[in-house]
Amino acid sequence: MTSFPASADGKATGSSREADLLSKAAQFSFRARMDKKTNEGPVFERGLGSVVWDVNDKEYLDFNSGQMCAALGHNHPTVTAAIKDACDTMLHAHSSHYNVKEVELAARLGEIVPRPLQKSRRFQAGMQGMDLYRVGHTRLSRRIAIDAHSIKPTRAASSPV
Repeated sequence: MTSFPASADGKATGSSREADLLSKAAQFSFRARMDKKTNEGPVFERGLGSVVWDVNDKEYLDFNSGQMCAALGHNHPTVTAAIKDACDTMLHAHSSHYNVKEVELAARLGEIVPRPLQKSRRFQAGMQGMDLYRVGHTRLSRRIAIDAHSIKPTRAASSPV
C-alpha cells in the first residue's frame, strides 16, 4: 500500500487521504459514483444540518441525502441524543417482545389520536406496513376516513388495492 504523509492527528493529509480511500473503495467496494459510474471523489467525512464536508475539508450543500438527513439534517441534536440513548440502553428489540420505548410511544400516540384508533403497531421496515395494508386490514383502511372533528365510516371511491 502507498504511504501518504500524515497530519498531526496521524491521518493522511487532504487529497492523499482521499486517494487512499478511493483506492480502498476500488479494491473492496462494488459500487462507483452513481452519477458518473467512476471511482472518484469527493469522499464525505462529516455533516451538520444541510452541509457536508469531504476529507479535504471542502464544504458542500447536501442535495443528495437520504430520507432522514433530507428532513432533519445531519447530526440533529434530538436525533443524536435518541441514538445515544438507544446505544446506552437497548439498541434493538425483537418484535415478538415488548420494550419500554415501544410501549411509551404507543401510549403517547394512543392519547392523541381519535377513538377508535388508540392502538398502534410497531414495524421495522416500511414494507411491513404496506404488507399489513394489502393483507388483512385493507377493508378497514378503505372504510375509515378521518376529518378534522371525528371519524366517519365512508366508502372509498376507488382504491388501487
